[in-house]
Amino acid sequence: MPYSQDHGTAGSDEDSKPLLNGNKHHNHQRKNKPYRRHQRITKVLILYLVLITSLGLVYQRYLHRLIFIDYDAFPERTGRVIINPGIDPELNLSPVYINRTDTDQNLLIDKAIHELAKRLKSVYIQPSTLECHPSSETERLIRTRFLDNKGLPKGDHQVMIALNLHSSQDSLSAITNAILNSLRYLGTSNVFVSIYENGSWDHTPEGIGQFGAILTSLNIPHHFRTAQEDTIWDGVDRISILSGYRNLALSPGFKMADKALNGGLSEVVFINDVFLCYQDILEVIWERNLQHADASCGTDWRGSKSILEEYGITKKKSPALSPQNRKQSLVLYDSWVPRSLSGKTLRPRLDILTEYRDGYSVIFDQEKREEPHDLYQQRFQNNVAVPVYSCWNGIVSLSPKPFREGIKFRAADRKIGECPSSECQLLAKDFWSLGFNKWILVPKVAVTYSQDLYHSQALIDGSNRNHNRSIHSSLSEDDDQSWNEIIDWKRYLKPETVVCWPDMYKFHIDFEWNHVLESPYNPKLLKNSSSSLSDTTTCKYLN
Repeated sequence: MPYSQDHGTAGSDEDSKPLLNGNKHHNHQRKNKPYRRHQRITKVLILYLVLITSLGLVYQRYLHRLIFIDYDAFPERTGRVIINPGIDPELNLSPVYINRTDTDQNLLIDKAIHELAKRLKSVYIQPSTLECHPSSETERLIRTRFLDNKGLPKGDHQVMIALNLHSSQDSLSAITNAILNSLRYLGTSNVFVSIYENGSWDHTPEGIGQFGAILTSLNIPHHFRTAQEDTIWDGVDRISILSGYRNLALSPGFKMADKALNGGLSEVVFINDVFLCYQDILEVIWERNLQHADASCGTDWRGSKSILEEYGITKKKSPALSPQNRKQSLVLYDSWVPRSLSGKTLRPRLDILTEYRDGYSVIFDQEKREEPHDLYQQRFQNNVAVPVYSCWNGIVSLSPKPFREGIKFRAADRKIGECPSSECQLLAKDFWSLGFNKWILVPKVAVTYSQDLYHSQALIDGSNRNHNRSIHSSLSEDDDQSWNEIIDWKRYLKPETVVCWPDMYKFHIDFEWNHVLESPYNPKLLKNSSSSLSDTTTCKYLN
């Protein structure tokens, strides 16, 4: 019995070992199952968070910017619009004394630029370092266009230059230099400058005052006003306020300029707070007259953004220009105002790859591949003026005739169901309604909102600003509108409808393939206009 007990005991011990090991393995599996389940749950949660975050980013970047499908979802803001007329910033400034005994106009302008640089520095505004030395080819062309055989201004253009500024000290010195240098070709007796500024938190008002003192020393007529008060935006129609500001730069100066300049105004040039050179001002003026257009606009550009910059995770830096910066890709800045003659935006509104595409190749890419629509992109890429419905894009030269007929900047008339769009596009709409329907985009004029981009290689190549083609139409019978510098207006169709892109502050979706479209004309102006303008809407082609 002891043996059998010992044997049985021994057998039981040996048999129990695998059982114990199996129990341990089974227990280990039991312990691992919750762990693996937790891993799966964690992965699902991470994927869910990634998906939600991605959808949120897409919403923030694109969906909330889609246009409204009806105006009921876009209630009118009726708050009181308060606009301060401002004061003369030149008051109480010491006068500038420039030796005017020298009859050399260019020498006087050199002295004025030098003196202004010192005065701007005294109010903590750095003088401009933007290089504005055109190629010899461009310089010769400018001299031929604007100077006579003696090298003096021909005086063909009586120009009012108007600006609306707000906290613009970074670009102010570049703008003032461009204006002063343009006087070499336009003539000091042929230019009037008007500026309205408000609510700046930097030294822009002081800089404007110093610029006014310089213009006074050169006997150049001007009208400057600055207002310290901040804009009250709450409950107020934003476009009504912006229209009021633009009218303060336009209306008082317009009447004064018409009296001050010999023969009255021939050009009204509006400039945004951009980096530009004097040749940009001259080019929009020249092109408007060359094409017998009612308005000519440049193009304005910004640098493309990285993913982090696009979603506001990091802020974009503006480093000094380097070979790497020169190769930076570009995006057209103002796509809100401009419309092609087919009524479309110049580039797609809903494009998740906007920041990664070639900025020049996407312009007019939405047009039909048939004449005349296919000519828009061809002309743009060939750097010749392109007929459009509307534009602004940093700098625009306008005919003064519509303003003499009472046209002003305005907000949309909601009582007649008008699209609440930009005051600049509504200005184009009113121009068209009075028969001033020849608007052009000038690719050679390329301005920027940061100095380092102005001489970027992409902009130089895209605009071809350093090279000029001759006017082939005057030398050849070839009528190829894809490259011919002169626009044959009779070959271009008027738009039947225009895409509405309202000033948005309340969300409502209208997908891009279901755009809200509206008439390209202001019915009130059409109703009040003379019968001689009846062909404004009935004639299919521009003429």
